[in-house]
Amino acid sequence: MNKKPVFLIILLIFLLVIGGVFLWEKNKNKNEFSDILISENIFARGDDYEISKTSQGKIIENKKEGLTLQVPESWIIKKYDQSIGFFSPETEFNEYGDFSESVKEKGACVVGVEIYKSQKISSDIPTFAEILSSEIVYIENNFQGKEKNESYENEVIMVGDKKGIKRTSVEKGEVRSIEVEIFAGQTVYVFSSALIVEQKCVGEFNGILETVGIKK
Repeated sequence: MNKKPVFLIILLIFLLVIGGVFLWEKNKNKNEFSDILISENIFARGDDYEISKTSQGKIIENKKEGLTLQVPESWIIKKYDQSIGFFSPETEFNEYGDFSESVKEKGACVVGVEIYKSQKISSDIPTFAEILSSEIVYIENNFQGKEKNESYENEVIMVGDKKGIKRTSVEKGEVRSIEVEIFAGQTVYVFSSALIVEQKCVGEFNGILETVGIKK
């Protein structure tokens, strides 16, 4: 199994800190496939993303995977081995590339993107993309497209003509993290926030998500 890039490891640390109750609640409503984590995932590389500047902001494109999106001109962009990250202007990085103090102290906003292809290792076992597809059907059939309680919300959404799930972790009525998974065939596009300290970051995340185009 491929290793997660540094950027996503940092995100995972944030999510582990705030996500215990969220994950426990979410696991109570798993579909029949959600315990199966069995497929080989091939990640797009950070170098596959091209960046261009326009009067409207920075355009990010991964031509291999048919992805385009836009971030504000003032945002910082960093490429990692298997992902790309976007950071609001107040973000500061230490010598190890860690941005967590900026998030906690300055309310910096972060959006990470990764793309991976799910490859079957057995005809009897669904891939991650197939599990995601089944979860979408489950939420649509059992929760009218939105599964929700006090600590999380899973909503089926459309990004262009592609369907996916938007997962929102909530604490004391405020959003603490967002993850969006979109699939096209066996390719999965993941858009993640770090820990959300300032609720303005919800709007920033949603604004960037609205610019996403997937042609695949």
